[in-house]
Amino acid sequence: MQIELAKHAGFCPGVRLAVEAAYRAAEEKNAEATWMLGEIVHNQLVVAELTDKGLQLANDVTEIPAGSKVIIRAHGVSLSVISELEEMGCEIIDQTCPFVVNVQSLAARAKRENKGLIITGNPVHPEVKGLVGHYGSDPIIINSVEEAEEVIIPDGEWILVSQTTFSAKQFSLISKIIIKKIAKLEIFDTICVTAAKRQEEASDLAARSDLVLVLGSSTSSNTMKLMDVCASQCSKVYLIENPEQISMLFTRDDLVHQKIGITAGASTPQGMIREVIHKMREQEGLVAQEEKETALTHQPPEEQESKSAESEEIKSEETAVPLAKAAGEDVVEVTEESEAVKDETEETVEKAEDAVEEAEVQAETTDEESESKAEVTEDSQDTAEKATTETGDTEEPAEIAAEAEAEKESQENADVSFSDLIDSIPTLKRGSIVTGVVVRKDDSYVYVDVKDKSEGRIPLKEFESDPEYDLESAVENHAEMEVYVRSIRNTDMG
Repeated sequence: MQIELAKHAGFCPGVRLAVEAAYRAAEEKNAEATWMLGEIVHNQLVVAELTDKGLQLANDVTEIPAGSKVIIRAHGVSLSVISELEEMGCEIIDQTCPFVVNVQSLAARAKRENKGLIITGNPVHPEVKGLVGHYGSDPIIINSVEEAEEVIIPDGEWILVSQTTFSAKQFSLISKIIIKKIAKLEIFDTICVTAAKRQEEASDLAARSDLVLVLGSSTSSNTMKLMDVCASQCSKVYLIENPEQISMLFTRDDLVHQKIGITAGASTPQGMIREVIHKMREQEGLVAQEEKETALTHQPPEEQESKSAESEEIKSEETAVPLAKAAGEDVVEVTEESEAVKDETEETVEKAEDAVEEAEVQAETTDEESESKAEVTEDSQDTAEKATTETGDTEEPAEIAAEAEAEKESQENADVSFSDLIDSIPTLKRGSIVTGVVVRKDDSYVYVDVKDKSEGRIPLKEFESDPEYDLESAVENHAEMEVYVRSIRNTDMG
């Protein structure tokens, strides 16, 4: 199974800031007095965790007690909502995304200049509702190319903006249609840069994948846009809202022998992405074991017995060879970055095989020498017995002791541990999950020893979305943790 994770996957900057603010509020002593006005992010797992920590969730201002702390999510709200909260004496923690603030200012400008406002987006989305509030009138809201073709727009001056998570492709098509209907039109592409890159990347990823998993919530606008983008390039696209869906997905489709692309909406935490990939690797191992057992079951009885006997006789050798092959395959990548690792792997495997052959030769030599030494020993014993009878001296001849020492040294050389050699083979590859040890951290990164002559680094901010993880303790105790390999850089290449 080959897994490729999109580069831009998971929380966007705006959502990350809002979620981090919510977690900080949840850690305060009087957390129950803090309210989220609407779900802080369209992800049930995150919202459930925050409410478990004590934060309150309100779907309307009327549910919030006067004097409370109120977190405004990244989608933003209308000016009237802000005014109402201020009148109630609430402390407002405004986490509106900067990109959304920009669109809000354009909506307010359209109102001041007495211009019409056209918004591309979902009319029931919180962000669009907030834009309507900042405009203060009834703008024209267009959610599809079909609606753009059918809409009738009065004469006058207009401003065209978009919901920040709207489809970049759809916005481009709608703009071309609208510009033909209006003489005086200002067009502002207000789609979030991150969202646009995410959609473009998802399209390319889907085109080169056999199957695509989109991680996120069905209530998330940007996640569903990713679903549409991927579906236009790949026939098999699945929405994953919970990591527990992975095991069921393996029963519905053959994931093990396919190239799988994974992308995630802006509302998807990194923890969920890691857990999904981990569960996929677990399922891959289970399927591989089942295939092995099935293959053995369908062989003739005599072959099953033969293979079973061979397995007992050469168990260590049989185990070692697949490990060596797997290690070689794991580091094979089509990128230039991995060529150095590939060469190193092939060289190490060759050394390992040579060492094993040498060990076998030494072992055979030792057997032959042992037989010869056994004869010498018998002769020596006879000589010693005669000497004892004649003189009573029981001292062992020096040459016998030297040969015994040589035999011991030869035996030690023969006992080559193939597993030790295999441990030295680089097994890292992009998309793999490996166990590492946390060794240190600085202001930007956490450094992990992946036991492969390599040191990985994880952006410190990735741990901020999981306040339950005690990073200081992990560094102090050099705790083990599973890490996802996003990229590989050979040190010789800088």
